[in-house]
Amino acid sequence: MAPPHTRRAREDRNREIYALYKHTDMGYNKISKLMNLSKSTVQTVIKMAENHDGNTHDGPRAGRSTKITDAKRQVILDIIDTEPYLTLRDITLMANVGLGKDTINKISGEASFKLRIPRKKPFWRKGQKEKRKVFARQRRNWTRAWKWVVFVDEATIEYDPNPVGRKVRLRVGEELEEKNLRPSFKSGRTNIGVYAAIMHGRKTELILVRKRTEKERTTKSDRLGLNAHQYATEIHQPYVIPFIEGINRPSETIYMAADNASWHNGLENKRLQEECGHQRLAWPPNSPDLNPIENTWSLLKKALKKRFSRLERRPHSADELFQAAKEEWELIPQETIDG
Repeated sequence: MAPPHTRRAREDRNREIYALYKHTDMGYNKISKLMNLSKSTVQTVIKMAENHDGNTHDGPRAGRSTKITDAKRQVILDIIDTEPYLTLRDITLMANVGLGKDTINKISGEASFKLRIPRKKPFWRKGQKEKRKVFARQRRNWTRAWKWVVFVDEATIEYDPNPVGRKVRLRVGEELEEKNLRPSFKSGRTNIGVYAAIMHGRKTELILVRKRTEKERTTKSDRLGLNAHQYATEIHQPYVIPFIEGINRPSETIYMAADNASWHNGLENKRLQEECGHQRLAWPPNSPDLNPIENTWSLLKKALKKRFSRLERRPHSADELFQAAKEEWELIPQETIDG
């Protein structure tokens, strides 16, 4: 048995106090009488354990810094390197080296770790990474040639008046007033599809992707999204081809960079491409991050978010949402797109 008044004895006592509190119906008074301790001591131990996820170890005394050995530090850093998604509590439990969450957070910060939302990247299947490398190697000497590449893409613009996590300011008793309620079935979200093309020095207007009707369904599994025929007749021919023909350069020296979506590869679009004379840039699979128009979409969505932060500028229909997106698209400086 540990001698009285030692650190180990205090920790054994603290564990017993907290166990009685958690696993019996005893309160502060009964525990203090059973353990022959003051009520304030029992209360302090229990509050300390509650604030530290059940940890009853004595905290460091005021003015005395926790001793962090190189071995303990390395254990913590190895865990973070291996499992970067763990919480501080999980790291503390997994390390089991007698360090608290604050100390582990300090070690993490000193090693230049930052807590950030992870960036999104496409998941590449076997062989897709190699195709990306081949694409990059074949064009590593391109400099001026990139100025004559037309980048095209489709994006979804969405406005949600009731985003998850958004709080409402109300008085007690007003919780069930209609203005303070959040829809639980119909989301109230409005979304539209848009399309555009950019290149060095130029961009198209923002193009609305029309939602196809039930009469245009081609198969039972058709989800009525953009298809090859709609793309050819409503986007490629009336917008993209005139944009390319307006470039003061022989069409055979112009490339169009498009992803491998099915609507880009239809027979009608291949015919239009042959008639126009421009070349299609072979694009590696699952690689939207290589297309600089993705950065432009990001700029547009940020501008719309800022715009809709003002109550009077929020859209009430898909038409108003598109009009707002069109206006913000025109305000994006070409110099910013060019990089």
